[in-house]
Amino acid sequence: MGLLQSIPEPVVDFSPATLEWEGLLTLLSQYAAAAVTREWLMALAPSTSSAWAAEQHALVAEMRICLAAGVRPALAALFDPATSTAKARIPGTALEVEELLPLLALGDDVVAWYIAMQEPPEALAPRIPSLRAMTESLRSNQLAPLLRSLRSRISPDGTLNDDASPDLKRIRREIERQQRAIEIGRASCRE
Repeated sequence: MGLLQSIPEPVVDFSPATLEWEGLLTLLSQYAAAAVTREWLMALAPSTSSAWAAEQHALVAEMRICLAAGVRPALAALFDPATSTAKARIPGTALEVEELLPLLALGDDVVAWYIAMQEPPEALAPRIPSLRAMTESLRSNQLAPLLRSLRSRISPDGTLNDDASPDLKRIRREIERQQRAIEIGRASCRE
């Protein structure tokens, strides 16, 4: 669970059955909007750190303020991108469009949340300092241009545009040239 922050001072000497911990997590996970959040919830453990618990409660309170103000994150595209990004890092490999589109949707949601937290309604800004600080690391000024660039290379039908890369353009022109030569050859054989 690389995206889940570690829990400080986890409780190690408790009986999950006594705390009915699994039942609580199962109940909470039913409200999760995405599979990844259900997985993260089920991985939670109790902590004896009162400071950490206070921070978590403060974040929840700030999120409730956001929700009451109508500011909410888009969660439909939420997933753990670790597998896709690991594949993309392998030299000589490339993600298929079907693998890239969910990453783009997730990126769009991240940028939208960043903007919502960095440019909230004026009355909301002073009431959500921890959420704003937490999202500062997302820095959409780097992600947004990348997303625009990638989206410009994908046509509406989900295929890559010819100008997605110089090599792709050259390869597609060569394929077209060979197809024309084959058609001309077939036509001359028929005559």
